Amino acid sequence: MTMSTLLYLLKVDLVFAVFLLAYLPLRNDARLVFRRGWLLAGGLLAWALPLLPGLLVEPVTFSFTLPEVALGAGAEAGSPLSLGWTAWLPLAYAVVVAGLMLRLLVRAFHAWRLAGVEGAEPLSFLGRIRVPGEADGDDREALIAHERAHVEQGHSLDVLLFELFAAIHWPVPLWRWALRELRLVHELLADRAAQHAHPHYDALLLARALGVPARALVHSFRSSDLKTRIHMLNTPRSKKGSLLRTALVLPALLGALLLVSWNAVPFRPAPQEPMKVAEKMPEFKGGKQAMFTYLVNELKYPAAAKADEAAGTVFVGFVVDADGHVRDAQVKRGVHKALDAEALRVVKGMPDWDPAMHKGKMVPVEMTLPIRFDLPEEK
Repeated sequence: MTMSTLLYLLKVDLVFAVFLLAYLPLRNDARLVFRRGWLLAGGLLAWALPLLPGLLVEPVTFSFTLPEVALGAGAEAGSPLSLGWTAWLPLAYAVVVAGLMLRLLVRAFHAWRLAGVEGAEPLSFLGRIRVPGEADGDDREALIAHERAHVEQGHSLDVLLFELFAAIHWPVPLWRWALRELRLVHELLADRAAQHAHPHYDALLLARALGVPARALVHSFRSSDLKTRIHMLNTPRSKKGSLLRTALVLPALLGALLLVSWNAVPFRPAPQEPMKVAEKMPEFKGGKQAMFTYLVNELKYPAAAKADEAAGTVFVGFVVDADGHVRDAQVKRGVHKALDAEALRVVKGMPDWDPAMHKGKMVPVEMTLPIRFDLPEEK
């Protein structure tokens, strides 16, 4: 996981927050399918929209400063690489996500097994349904209808999807809240499907209201939202206000698009203007003899130059930066295309120099290196 991935996840969180904010007026809406669709679409669009920056508006770019990285002598003793704590943030985030996903896998396996064995609690998971053996008559039919609704409408897949979202976005509690809301909508949908199988379905809910297993993936008939479920069973589906609440889709979508229309790039200060002369000029590590040895070992007389009998001195200009790196190499005065390219290649490949010093500070300095090519004598 990289810092850019964390920035993408931040955009996802912002978009999802917009959709949840627009969902709040729908919490008492009797259009349960619409509410379920809103939550699912909100989660999926939150992941999709940040991949389309600038779809309707021009992206805004802002910069940030990367954490300091010290290499070699700049690192602490005994450590080849020293990083600021923020450099380890993506790795730490990824470790937690991996742990939560492993936990989810174990819980899913446990839920699958639980739904396949007999028990006193009616529940379902994926394609499995469990109904207690002591239930009979209308009670049994209602329990079966309730759990079958969970299975046929694919509620377990919704839960697994949002459990996955919640694991990836573990620092943001909005995803857990949305999962609880989605599970409530599932129960309301299942109640609606099952209430016709029992003449006193609300009484059946009360009779079985003995508590719920904590944090289970399975859909249990019992629920801590009993009051809401009974209230919704007796709430008529009115169209008043439905159009107004549905109209929230457009501003929510536009607001989400505005939130993702930004880019973050590392802040890089403009390089110092190189000096012509410094109190202490740059020096090739090891001195002039070491530079001579480097050039002799690296320079190759190009075959094209030999064929054209080209010879002469190529002047290559470059900057030794404040950190000793060679940059901005260019041919100031050339002789032959092949000779110029060879001289430039060798200069660009130079190892770091000892940087220049001026008034106690390391500064960039312009340098010019003449490289003479003499035709080799024929044997």
